[in-house]
Amino acid sequence: MTKEKVQKQSLTVWVPKNVVDTAGELAELAQITRTKLLSNIIELNVNSLNNARKVGFIHFIVVLRDIGDKLKNLQIDQKEIDAQENIENLQDIVDSLVKFLMSKTQKSDEENENELKGIIEKIKNY
Repeated sequence: MTKEKVQKQSLTVWVPKNVVDTAGELAELAQITRTKLLSNIIELNVNSLNNARKVGFIHFIVVLRDIGDKLKNLQIDQKEIDAQENIENLQDIVDSLVKFLMSKTQKSDEENENELKGIIEKIKNY
């Protein structure tokens, strides 16, 4: 068996230091250089992605990614809706307190007490 001579090219990339450190540790375990380990990883992943592309898997992954992005946007929209509901609930509580304070003198103590209990209940439920 003869080995086919493959033309190679230098590649410079920037990666986080912790990735470089981990790659060094893994290379030591495999008893190869870090450069050889990273070269093998890149070659393996490029070949895998190319094979996935040939069978349409990459397109499928892109569709899944897009769906995930849309779901994230829906979550953001839901947070905005929840925030708006919270604002409306707080506004309702403030309005109730203002009405209570403005009309307090025109009602009996029992009516005031019942109204105040209702406001306190709104605050507890909030």
